[in-house]
Amino acid sequence: MDEIKMRVSGVEKSFPGVKALSGIDFAVRKGTVHALCGENGAGKSTLMKIIMGLYQADKGQIYLDEKPCSAWREFWLWQSPVPSHRRRCRRPSPQPRAAR
Repeated sequence: MDEIKMRVSGVEKSFPGVKALSGIDFAVRKGTVHALCGENGAGKSTLMKIIMGLYQADKGQIYLDEKPCSAWREFWLWQSPVPSHRRRCRRPSPQPRAAR
């Protein structure tokens, strides 16, 4: 059970006048369960929104299976069991469509 599925490395996020996250590092191993706890305003929601791709981190990187993940939001939408979520993110066609 040593396989790391997701790793967050050096993630930072600021909003005007507020440093929400500073140097966040953690790893999620296959077959484990994690909880994110903290006081109000600690940055829990901000971190989750960065992981889901709703916010872009100012610094740092997210890795999926030890590969840098730049299209995290698209990954989550394609993993969604809800078909309407998948429709929001279209995979590019390998060949251009012919004119109709």
